[in-house]
Amino acid sequence: CININNRKLFKIRALPSVSMALSVPNLNNSILAVTQPDGSDKFVNRFSANTNVSMHISQLIPFTGGTITMSSYITRLDNFNPARNVSYNLNLFNLSYSQNLIGMNSYKWDKKILEAQELVQSIEYIQQRENHNEEIVNLFFDLYLAQEKVDIYQQSLSLSKYLYEKSLKLYSVGKISKEDYINAKIDLYQVMNNNPDTELEYAKSKLMSFLN
Repeated sequence: CININNRKLFKIRALPSVSMALSVPNLNNSILAVTQPDGSDKFVNRFSANTNVSMHISQLIPFTGGTITMSSYITRLDNFNPARNVSYNLNLFNLSYSQNLIGMNSYKWDKKILEAQELVQSIEYIQQRENHNEEIVNLFFDLYLAQEKVDIYQQSLSLSKYLYEKSLKLYSVGKISKEDYINAKIDLYQVMNNNPDTELEYAKSKLMSFLN
């Protein structure tokens, strides 16, 4: 995730960095006054090319925020006129250290900021997990209540059917009034119209959808 990538990028900053540079030949064609052995001056056309190759290895110092750098250079000089020759200049080892004396240690503070961000993300993750667990508990409780309603409905339906059938038999032999019979029938229909099966299926599907 993002936090892991930030940590990896931060660690990369502390690793040594290696860079190389190659300059294109710098051509120089000029006419210069050159003092001769007899003391006189003579204008001479000079045509040369200068090429430079360098390599740098830099290492961040976390405690100070400074950077220590080791560099190597090699320069090639090609003279084409007045005489054709090639010469090299090798600077094998140069060591330098750069340090911001005015500003703060950016690496140190970036590390503190990263640690604070990781702490905040960790707290947010814990809160999300707690909210997730709370939601699961609520969904299970909703499912339990829906199942209880179905159980109560089944009991009520059985009782209403029994009372209706009993009322029908008593009414058929004239032992109860038509009004009592109709009330028993109405009670049965009311119970049947309050079927909570849909609510139970909805609670099941909502829980399964959340878990998946």
